[in-house]
Amino acid sequence: MKANPGKEDALKAAVDKALGQSIDSSREIFLAGVRTAYVRALTPDELKAAAAFAATPAGKKLIGAQAVINRDISITGQQITKRVADDTLKALKTEAEKSGFTIPKELTE
Repeated sequence: MKANPGKEDALKAAVDKALGQSIDSSREIFLAGVRTAYVRALTPDELKAAAAFAATPAGKKLIGAQAVINRDISITGQQITKRVADDTLKALKTEAEKSGFTIPKELTE
């Protein structure tokens, strides 16, 4: 705020307004995408059944835990992807060296 002394409240209000507008328009785009994804994946009867399940205690618990579940699945996927990439590069390096290829050092570090 050094560049605009005394205008902190006005700047905060301007940022809040711009951010709010951006979030509002992004929310609609996001929700439209979510609706499309569900409609593509499930029939109307399946959507009704899913909504009924979501209203049960187990459904509410699943919905509440979904962010943590998604995070854990993502972490596991990243770990497996790294392992596969590392193992593949190691095997490729070994095979390339057996075949007489020279692997630049910067590619093996």
